[in-house]
Amino acid sequence: MDLSEYKIAVIGAGSWGTGKNFVVAGGVAANKTLRAALTDYCERRGFHFHAPPLKYCTDNGVMIAQAGLERFAAGVRSGLDHPAPARQNLKEIKI
Repeated sequence: MDLSEYKIAVIGAGSWGTGKNFVVAGGVAANKTLRAALTDYCERRGFHFHAPPLKYCTDNGVMIAQAGLERFAAGVRSGLDHPAPARQNLKEIKI
């Protein structure tokens, strides 16, 4: 049983919420193979599968690229040894 199956089993058992809905969003929801597998899985178990239209399923790569473009346009340069924290708040970055 993978994590999604476990989550659906837990929800179905009533130990977490009472709905029969399974929702995915973001970059993972853009994976057409995963969407198809989850749709099939949910239908077989009586769940409603929900995902936004593909055009809205993106990851934050575009946001990161835009932040870099704005820094570059402002003349900010960083060396290859610049730290890249996984959870840096963009408001903390000085431009």
